[in-house]
Amino acid sequence: LESGKIYDYKWLADGSGFVMSAETDATKQTQLWKVDYQTGKMERLSNDLFNYSSVSLSDDGNSILSIQEQRTSDLWQADFANPNKTEQISKNINLPGRFAITPDGRVLAEIIDESTLGLSFIEPTNNNLSQFLTQKKFDRFPAISPDGKKVAFTSRSTGSDEIWTADINGGNLQKLTDVNTFTANPTFSPDGTKIFFEE
Repeated sequence: LESGKIYDYKWLADGSGFVMSAETDATKQTQLWKVDYQTGKMERLSNDLFNYSSVSLSDDGNSILSIQEQRTSDLWQADFANPNKTEQISKNINLPGRFAITPDGRVLAEIIDESTLGLSFIEPTNNNLSQFLTQKKFDRFPAISPDGKKVAFTSRSTGSDEIWTADINGGNLQKLTDVNTFTANPTFSPDGTKIFFEE
């Protein structure tokens, strides 16, 4: 593992390698991997949005046991004038934590649905979801332009995390970066003419 963290590993019964739960700097997710002892070649065994914090093998080496970590969270809003007055605006939706609010009060959030991460608008009155893009490609880190007409976000649709923009209705998709690395947290300047992001 060139860069990242190994949390647990177990040797295969024949000593040819081991299975590990590890996090790479590229994904920031703890997944299951098989490593060949002779070559060092890594084979990814799990490929989803969950985290696997441990790994065990059966005596015959045919089964893997691991703890799958899944988090559910909800969005709440509070009144500035009365912080004790809160209102829940989503319920039982798997929210990794990033969201943005349009000038008219709509919420665009990262949603994990059927092990796929994408962006959806949340309807506070009935908890319904309206998918932002027709096809989800591991889209996250939404940001809304000051005029509410544009969305900037990170997408893995071309194989690497790049910064994209689209109209608020999901049209006019444009890729802004081509850095072939991890990009995150796009933010519009106050006048909406520039986008800042982490690399």
